[in-house]
Amino acid sequence: MSMLSQIALGVGVNLLTIVAVVVMLEFAGFCLSGNFVEILSNRAYVRAGVITAALVIWVLCALSVAIWAWALMFALLDLFPNIEESMYFSLATFTTLGFGDVLSPQSWRIFCGMAAVNGLLLFGLVTAFLIQQIQRHHLLSPT
Repeated sequence: MSMLSQIALGVGVNLLTIVAVVVMLEFAGFCLSGNFVEILSNRAYVRAGVITAALVIWVLCALSVAIWAWALMFALLDLFPNIEESMYFSLATFTTLGFGDVLSPQSWRIFCGMAAVNGLLLFGLVTAFLIQQIQRHHLLSPT
């Protein structure tokens, strides 16, 4: 499967899981409130779920931009044989997964490690953003 096909498939699976998890989390939150009739009739709950899903999808897009930026920098520096390997290394490093099957050139280890630092910082930042926005939109929704 080509790199672009893998990216497209990955995006599709991400979108599907984001929507599914948001729906399930919203439903769980409503069930815990114990007010099932209100769940079915209140549009504010649906609006909150849509906003949450949209925020998560937006964050996924933003993180994808950062991962692509690292991949393009690795490619421009000619650290890997092709863009696919640069993207794979960028994704594995940015998420700190680090499979270890593709390694950076020894002379670029510090620079490549910065991609992991960047990933950690950005994941923390977007987590704080998501929590803030979800709380804001749920608290502003009429109950």
